[in-house]
Amino acid sequence: MKVKVSYTVNMDDIPELLEEILSSARQELSDCVSKLKFRPNNLLKMMNDYQIVREKLDVVTSQVEDVLNIASGWTEAIKPPPTPEVVDELFEEVTVNEKKD
Repeated sequence: MKVKVSYTVNMDDIPELLEEILSSARQELSDCVSKLKFRPNNLLKMMNDYQIVREKLDVVTSQVEDVLNIASGWTEAIKPPPTPEVVDELFEEVTVNEKKD
């Protein structure tokens, strides 16, 4: 069964956390590769191994999605705030567009 877990970390620790998640995912994928064997003499074992692989791949897929979401949020969070000039330009652009409508 999969569960989502959330916890708090410092902003500076995000890259290391993402590397740890990806390292774990790579290890799971490596484990999956070793289970993908054709076993004509032991079909039951092959079926069980393939089921384990599917379950692990499902977890890895979720972890990769989590990494992408966290990385996206982290990237936005570390962007420097806009300068007053940029804010003024955006405000002027909005004002001009409102006058056109």
